[in-house]
Amino acid sequence: MKGKLAFILVLLMIGFFIQSPEDGFAEILPGPIIERYAITPEEAVILAAEMDARFSRDFSPLLKRLRLDWVILDSSTVPDMLHNKNIILLGHPDDGYIGKVMREVLSEEEIETILHAEDQ
Repeated sequence: MKGKLAFILVLLMIGFFIQSPEDGFAEILPGPIIERYAITPEEAVILAAEMDARFSRDFSPLLKRLRLDWVILDSSTVPDMLHNKNIILLGHPDDGYIGKVMREVLSEEEIETILHAEDQ
């Protein structure tokens, strides 16, 4: 009986500490983080090569439902209209035009992470 009581007491203590909020971290950030870093459809654009865009629109359940603008690359330069937008790059660093854009935008460490990822 004492073992069960001790076990229940330990579970209650763990539950109390898990559910009680910690002070300090939430007070450091000024303002709501959601408002400061929210990506709205008006500010976001998917940048992709033509084949990647077609494939993703046809077979990706997530990308079918997103109501974002798509920009299809026909050269390795990013259009000027996208410089103030949040860009979602769709492709691979070894692909043609999108690969050149990715290598300009991403750091070498990020590119190496993509190239060596096993869950592509």
